[in-house]
Amino acid sequence: MSQKVTVIGAGRMGSALAAALYKRGFDTTVWNRTSSKTESLSRLGLRVAPSVLEAVGNAEIVIINIDNYESTNQLVRQRQLSPRFAAKCLCN
Repeated sequence: MSQKVTVIGAGRMGSALAAALYKRGFDTTVWNRTSSKTESLSRLGLRVAPSVLEAVGNAEIVIINIDNYESTNQLVRQRQLSPRFAAKCLCN
Protein backbone atom coordinates (compact mmCIF):
# COMPACT_ATOMS: atom_id res chain seq x y z
CA MET A 1 0.00 0.00 0.00
CA SER A 2 1.40 3.40 -0.97
CA GLN A 3 1.48 6.46 1.25
CA LYS A 4 -1.38 8.90 0.87
CA VAL A 5 -0.07 12.36 0.00
CA THR A 6 -2.02 15.56 -0.62
CA VAL A 7 -0.55 18.53 -2.44
CA ILE A 8 -2.35 21.79 -1.83
CA GLY A 9 -1.64 24.30 -4.55
CA ALA A 10 -1.57 23.34 -8.22
CA GLY A 11 0.52 26.08 -9.73
CA ARG A 12 3.60 25.15 -11.76
CA MET A 13 5.59 23.87 -8.81
CA GLY A 14 2.71 22.15 -7.00
CA SER A 15 1.55 20.45 -10.20
CA ALA A 16 5.05 19.22 -10.99
CA LEU A 17 5.47 17.91 -7.45
CA ALA A 18 2.07 16.18 -7.43
CA ALA A 19 2.70 14.57 -10.83
CA ALA A 20 6.16 13.36 -9.75
CA LEU A 21 4.78 11.83 -6.55
CA TYR A 22 2.00 10.11 -8.48
CA LYS A 23 4.43 8.72 -11.06
CA ARG A 24 6.56 7.34 -8.18
CA GLY A 25 3.59 5.37 -6.91
CA PHE A 26 2.26 7.61 -4.15
CA ASP A 27 -1.50 7.73 -3.69
CA THR A 28 -1.70 11.43 -4.59
CA THR A 29 -4.54 13.89 -4.10
CA VAL A 30 -4.43 17.52 -5.16
CA TRP A 31 -6.53 20.54 -4.27
CA ASN A 32 -6.43 24.10 -5.53
CA ARG A 33 -8.65 27.14 -4.92
CA THR A 34 -9.08 27.40 -8.68
CA SER A 35 -10.30 23.98 -9.74
CA SER A 36 -9.38 24.47 -13.40
CA LYS A 37 -5.71 24.29 -12.40
CA THR A 38 -6.20 20.66 -11.39
CA GLU A 39 -7.70 19.46 -14.69
CA SER A 40 -4.42 18.31 -16.24
CA LEU A 41 -3.56 16.41 -13.07
CA SER A 42 -6.94 14.72 -13.11
CA ARG A 43 -6.31 13.57 -16.68
CA LEU A 44 -3.04 12.00 -15.49
CA GLY A 45 -5.02 10.00 -12.93
CA LEU A 46 -4.48 11.97 -9.74
CA ARG A 47 -7.38 12.33 -7.38
CA VAL A 48 -8.74 15.89 -7.20
CA ALA A 49 -10.44 16.73 -3.92
CA PRO A 50 -13.55 18.93 -4.07
CA SER A 51 -12.60 20.70 -0.84
CA VAL A 52 -9.47 21.35 1.16
CA LEU A 53 -11.04 19.58 4.13
CA GLU A 54 -11.52 16.40 2.12
CA ALA A 55 -8.04 16.69 0.63
CA VAL A 56 -6.45 16.84 4.06
CA GLY A 57 -8.77 14.37 5.73
CA ASN A 58 -7.48 11.23 4.03
CA ALA A 59 -3.82 12.19 3.71
CA GLU A 60 -0.91 10.86 5.70
CA ILE A 61 1.28 13.72 4.46
CA VAL A 62 0.13 17.18 3.36
CA ILE A 63 2.38 19.40 1.27
CA ILE A 64 1.30 23.02 1.02
CA ASN A 65 2.66 24.76 -2.02
CA ILE A 66 1.06 28.20 -2.01
CA ASP A 67 2.94 31.28 -3.15
CA ASN A 68 2.58 33.49 -0.08
CA TYR A 69 2.67 33.20 3.68
CA GLU A 70 -0.61 35.02 4.34
CA SER A 71 -2.64 32.67 2.14
CA THR A 72 -0.97 29.62 3.69
CA ASN A 73 -1.52 30.96 7.19
CA GLN A 74 -5.22 31.62 6.52
CA LEU A 75 -5.62 28.12 5.12
CA VAL A 76 -4.02 26.23 8.00
CA ARG A 77 -5.67 28.37 10.66
CA GLN A 78 -9.17 27.36 9.61
CA ARG A 79 -10.72 25.84 12.71
CA GLN A 80 -11.79 22.57 11.06
CA LEU A 81 -8.34 22.03 9.50
CA SER A 82 -5.90 22.94 12.28
CA PRO A 83 -5.97 19.58 14.12
CA ARG A 84 -5.57 17.67 10.86
CA PHE A 85 -2.49 19.65 9.84
CA ALA A 86 -0.69 19.28 13.14
CA ALA A 87 1.04 15.94 12.43
CA LYS A 88 1.13 15.70 8.66
CA CYS A 89 1.93 19.07 7.14
CA LEU A 90 5.04 19.95 5.16
CA CYS A 91 4.64 23.64 4.36
CA ASN A 92 6.72 25.04 1.49
